[in-house]
Amino acid sequence: MSSAKLALRMTRGCWSSIRKPQRIKVFQTSPNDTHFNDKHSFTAQRLISQTAFFHNHSHLHQFTGYNSWSYSHPRNLSTTNMSTSTLDFRVIVTGQDFTPEVESKLADLLDAAINRGTSPEVTADGIDKLCPRNEDAEGFLWSLWSLLADVAKRIPLDDPRLQHLVKILKALNAKQTGSVEIWGSQHELWADMPLFGAVMREEWNASPDFDNKPDQATKIAQWLSLNSFAARLLGASVSDWTNFAIWELRDGLEEQLSTDEARDTHLITASEWITQAGQVLYKETKNSVELDSQATQALSPGSLIDGTKSGFNEERWSFWKQRLEELSANARAEAKKRTEKALEVIKNLEA
Repeated sequence: MSSAKLALRMTRGCWSSIRKPQRIKVFQTSPNDTHFNDKHSFTAQRLISQTAFFHNHSHLHQFTGYNSWSYSHPRNLSTTNMSTSTLDFRVIVTGQDFTPEVESKLADLLDAAINRGTSPEVTADGIDKLCPRNEDAEGFLWSLWSLLADVAKRIPLDDPRLQHLVKILKALNAKQTGSVEIWGSQHELWADMPLFGAVMREEWNASPDFDNKPDQATKIAQWLSLNSFAARLLGASVSDWTNFAIWELRDGLEEQLSTDEARDTHLITASEWITQAGQVLYKETKNSVELDSQATQALSPGSLIDGTKSGFNEERWSFWKQRLEELSANARAEAKKRTEKALEVIKNLEA
């Protein structure tokens, strides 16, 4: 990858601010870091030191196009009527920076895995063999994680292929096939999953605006699938992305919501985090830890619960439960059904 392209990618992905003014800017300190600092901009520079908010180290480790999906109208939000057609991986992989040979092999691997159910271990072995162990690893990994996030956004919430994709990543995460140098330091290739967190941080810039533009339904569907994907990875112990959970729960449950579409979308995403990773989130709540100043800012509560401690704590958990009950009272059928499932998970966790 050229230095110019890498510089652009660093600026676009790791250091870019989220579009919404109430959000805060990223301060990327390692290839695995996904965290925010405060809302003031910082000079974009590579900081080598590893950081993590809750742990000593991080485990962060096409169809023919989006327009071919079948979406409901945003005023009748549903996640169950998206097309389950075969994904055309020959088209999807061309959107990344792979060589033609790698494109072809990845397309075959993912087609066999996602469309035809090849075992996750076989797929993981194939991906592992394609990954360079030299200076080209950085470009390959960025493109690989971007590709897999793109695939996740194309799969409906309840489609079993989304869970199969998570199983592929879990199989990769379990492999012990050496280390690579990324951003000046050594990382275990699949145990650390370097750059995956940075790629997902960039994906988090794409949250819907609920502006009633023609592409709103598409953006909402992609956002639902992306959150489910991230929540499943957390629940499967493939990632350590509790910060993504807090940001989505904060946006959906701790802030005023502008429209019915926003309410129902956030109810579904919040419910996915609790349903898919509730055990992890509840454990963080019960084991509430002291945060440093950066983490305190990044994981601060929303305006409806201002004054509560940042991060995970029992007061915040109780507020989330209360808001799920309140918002679901007027929600449409799909959001109500998923919220009821999440509330049942909460009840079982607290029992």
